[in-house]
Amino acid sequence: MKKKILIFIISYQASHRLKKVFDSIKLKKLKNYKVKILISDDNSTDDTLEIAKKIYKQNKSIVTLKNNKKRQ
Repeated sequence: MKKKILIFIISYQASHRLKKVFDSIKLKKLKNYKVKILISDDNSTDDTLEIAKKIYKQNKSIVTLKNNKKRQ
């Protein structure tokens, strides 16, 4: 049985960084593990959530969450 790894990425206005962060994880190097990635968007007004959804389409081990509360 493979060991499990959970990676939690919290983002806000991170559209320009999110793909780089995901690529740096390099899931292929973790082939001996069952990897789940949670991307939490803190109600960004840029396209962070859309980019997270595109990444999800490429790799189904990713879950995207959106916080609808307004930042203070």
